[in-house]
Amino acid sequence: MFCDPQELPMNTLMETYPYLPTETTVLGICQDGLPVLFDFHDQSPGAILVSGDQSCGKTHLLKSISEAAIQYNTSWQVNLVVITSKPEDWDGLRQSSDWSDYCLGFEPSYERRAEELVSRVARMVEERRFARQHGPTILFIIDDLEKSENWDSESRDHLEWILKKGPAHRIFPICSIRTEDGLGMGSLLSRFKTRIIGKMNSPSSRKFLAAGDTGTDDVLEKDQFMVMLGHAWITFKVPMFIR
Repeated sequence: MFCDPQELPMNTLMETYPYLPTETTVLGICQDGLPVLFDFHDQSPGAILVSGDQSCGKTHLLKSISEAAIQYNTSWQVNLVVITSKPEDWDGLRQSSDWSDYCLGFEPSYERRAEELVSRVARMVEERRFARQHGPTILFIIDDLEKSENWDSESRDHLEWILKKGPAHRIFPICSIRTEDGLGMGSLLSRFKTRIIGKMNSPSSRKFLAAGDTGTDDVLEKDQFMVMLGHAWITFKVPMFIR
């Protein structure tokens, strides 16, 4: 039965979809009512870029992905690292009773501590590459990727290393960027293998940030996104976030 995702609070997601596999998270809900899943065992998505116009729902999507990861997994299966230019937008989720069990680090992108956190994640990638340490999947979330342009060169190099090597070791970068900032991001965009596209008023911008034709020029609604699965673009909506 079709369930309007905008009427599906995140805290009832497990009641509506109780049999989803562990070590996954939910990106959103398709119009047929089925969830779009991100499988932590599948390295093929690589680094993920969420792009769209201002206020299209990018932060909402990142928080929804994080909340679903917490609901469907134990802290032994997934951890979160979050860097954001708007820490207040994450207050509801951070105040939940289980946040501290899952979160390895949370820093505002404008603080020096954010760059130190990037270096810490880069070291985790290295430790896993040489099998010195294994651990749960890490969702490395950067909300407002453009703020990384203000980091020093070493931190930006560490970030590019994580984008390139992290997914092979179950450290998945999931970053958001506004349309206009994404157009000027340069070579860093090539490190993102999966593109999630939100509302964009410019078809040419959407084609550029999607790294190809999405098959439609229709303008998406707020909290509606597109992602390529296999060889086809599908559209989904983000469940209502209540925390």
